[in-house]
Amino acid sequence: MTITRVIRDNVEFFTIDETGESGMSESGLAILCGVSHQAVNKVLRSLLATWEQDKSLEPQRNKGVRLQPNKDSRTPRGNNADISLIRAEACVKVIEYYAFESRHKTQEAFFAYRKFAGIGITSWIQDITHWHGNAIPKNGIVTDFKTIDLLLNKKLDGTSYRV
Repeated sequence: MTITRVIRDNVEFFTIDETGESGMSESGLAILCGVSHQAVNKVLRSLLATWEQDKSLEPQRNKGVRLQPNKDSRTPRGNNADISLIRAEACVKVIEYYAFESRHKTQEAFFAYRKFAGIGITSWIQDITHWHGNAIPKNGIVTDFKTIDLLLNKKLDGTSYRV
């Protein structure tokens, strides 16, 4: 199994290349919510009971996943560790908890919730409307592949190209 790992702002994001299934590390989820690692672990354990009815929301912990860098990796060998991966659906529940339900709501969790909610609703609407094309840029300039091909392959007299 090949897993793509991206670290952004100290948060580890993972996607399984074969399936597209995504998630975060437990420690990354804590950073994203603005709480301690122990606090996220406690919320995950307490919410497991409510996830019994819906197994799709159960965190996929896999008892830790050992990340081994390949020969082309820039990750030093000493940075390998067992990392608890949390499925995206479970990450949503934890972020929602810290954004709306917790006694100690955090601005970080609310910010994260707004970010993925905005992207999620856009993706959902585009899926419903079967939109899979390229967006028209905000500057109004649209260049299609035929135009690019024409510019690259057909030289005009002189040293310039016409657009």
